[in-house]
Amino acid sequence: MRRSFDFENLEDHTSIRKEIEYVNTYLEIEKARFGNRLQTVIEVDEEILDVWIPPLILQPLVENAVLHGIMKKIEGGTVEISVKEAENAIEFIIRDNGIGMSASRLKELLHEPVNYKDSRSIGIRNIHMRLEKLYGKGIQISPLFL
Repeated sequence: MRRSFDFENLEDHTSIRKEIEYVNTYLEIEKARFGNRLQTVIEVDEEILDVWIPPLILQPLVENAVLHGIMKKIEGGTVEISVKEAENAIEFIIRDNGIGMSASRLKELLHEPVNYKDSRSIGIRNIHMRLEKLYGKGIQISPLFL
């Protein structure tokens, strides 16, 4: 897994299939650590598995949901991952029933100036900025619950 995330060997694009492999590997490791505290549901449209996307778009978002959402609750919870084609785009949905976040945190996560002393949001913000640069649309975060 470590070799998968070697940033010096990062390609410009990867397939959704490969990104899902990264997600599954990560989730296997976390399930070994946290046991039944971590439940997952993954739904991926088979016909889009070979579509090319920027690397490390999905896995870091899933990691964030697990570490900052689900594992902050004693009883754990569920992460749902959906990847499908929607209106000539690929839609990635990551939902969890973790601790949630405040409206002010939601706003600052993607839209406030970067404060590198508070590195909690740098990964999500970097994905957001990459997607905006490449496709004109970044991450959307909604306070939805499972």
